[in-house]
Amino acid sequence: MKVLTGFDAEVHSIRLPLDFILSEDRRVQQRQRFVGFRDSAIFHRLWDLCGVIRVTPNRARLTKEEDQALQKFCDEYDKLPWRPLISHPHVSELESDDLSCLVPTARDLYSLMQKRHDKPWWKRIFEK
Repeated sequence: MKVLTGFDAEVHSIRLPLDFILSEDRRVQQRQRFVGFRDSAIFHRLWDLCGVIRVTPNRARLTKEEDQALQKFCDEYDKLPWRPLISHPHVSELESDDLSCLVPTARDLYSLMQKRHDKPWWKRIFEK
């Protein structure tokens, strides 16, 4: 099994929180790992841990289309009224627990990240 590092790891890992939004099966799996947390809190933590490409120098290696999709998703995410949990101040949740406004941009970004990840390694190294 190949161990992903750097850019490849960031592109691969960003799909975990996006998949949480898009797949009920993934939500069920993550709820078992984050017992007692609401969906929005679980997503917030996953995004904080796995969406790091948005703030690293590796973001510059995204294609224009990928970067625009990431920015659109981040803009929607940042508009939401997140409130920190008293018991876990590094995790926030939404009062409504409704993540549906993120679905369209999550779907677009996930699709692009999946396409990039599915390319052979030798094609990925020559991109950007």
